[in-house]
Amino acid sequence: MLGAFRAVLRDDSRCVRHIAARVLGRARSPGSYDAFLALLREASPGLRETGALGLSELEDRRALRPLQEALRDRDPGVRAMAARGVGEIADSSSIAALGKLLADDAIPVREAAAWALGEIAGTQAIAPLSQALRDRSPEVRAMAAWALGQIESPRSVSALGDALRDPSPRVRRATVWALGQIADGDAVDLLLPLLRDSDSDVRMAATHALGEIGSQRAVRGLGTLVHDASPEVRRAAIWALGDIGDGSALEALQAALKDVDSETRQLAAWALGEIGNADAVDPLAAALKDRDAEVRVAAAWGLGQIESTRAREPLRAALNDEAGDVQDAARWALDQMGDDDERPLVKTRPRVRLKRRI
Repeated sequence: MLGAFRAVLRDDSRCVRHIAARVLGRARSPGSYDAFLALLREASPGLRETGALGLSELEDRRALRPLQEALRDRDPGVRAMAARGVGEIADSSSIAALGKLLADDAIPVREAAAWALGEIAGTQAIAPLSQALRDRSPEVRAMAAWALGQIESPRSVSALGDALRDPSPRVRRATVWALGQIADGDAVDLLLPLLRDSDSDVRMAATHALGEIGSQRAVRGLGTLVHDASPEVRRAAIWALGDIGDGSALEALQAALKDVDSETRQLAAWALGEIGNADAVDPLAAALKDRDAEVRVAAAWGLGQIESTRAREPLRAALNDEAGDVQDAARWALDQMGDDDERPLVKTRPRVRLKRRI
């Protein structure tokens, strides 16, 4: 079978050649390295591109030097594929050459170079990638932001902060994600204005990033998003508030328990349980009567997390719920409180089925 793939490595079709190169490279078949190296030295740029692709799939250290040399190829397709290859190998000796490619005339080459620098994740790449945040192509700027997030250095926060004002929503989303990856407290004040971004995906990414950082300073801004027009943004904000776990989010989360969307109400019950404040007992007890069974399960779980004796009576009532999952969750919650009157039959922790859409 591998012989059939080797037979079409020089096919006229770029698609056929690339499928063959991927299969042979991933199979690590004998002789593939020499075959790909020979392709990389052909006069045809299409064949050289296929050779670079094959070498990048091999995960063979011998491929590093020829791929680094191919970064200077006269054809942009070959340069871009070589950049991908050295990124796969992820050797820091390629950082300087990739940094130079960030000034290449071809957008795909600059984008591939930024991606490769993110894969290598060396701090030496911070300066050229920060410069690439001002590239004329939004695709390159977005990839540069992603790469800085991969490096996860607080040294990138300042440059990324400037990129939050980029006119492209794609770039802003990538920049917000990067700041969340770095998780530096100095990014909180930079991210808070993005909670009011005109693009709902940017707002959702900002809630995720602030949840990752986990600063109490973000709670107020996140709380306003429980009334956002987008249900996805509302859910993301509630998840972030649960991750942060600060009691100042109670009012916003209690309001979210009345949301028209059942998944949002379920997340709100989960978040109140994560915070574990006794002031949430009454709204969670009321949620035990929600029309959606998964919301009732989450409410029982939340009350079990809080472990307040004030929740015993509503939880005992929930033992008669029509849904078995709710009954099990109520028994588990009562067990957390050491309830002697209704000793649970189910001791395992109930599973709250949450869908994180970020």
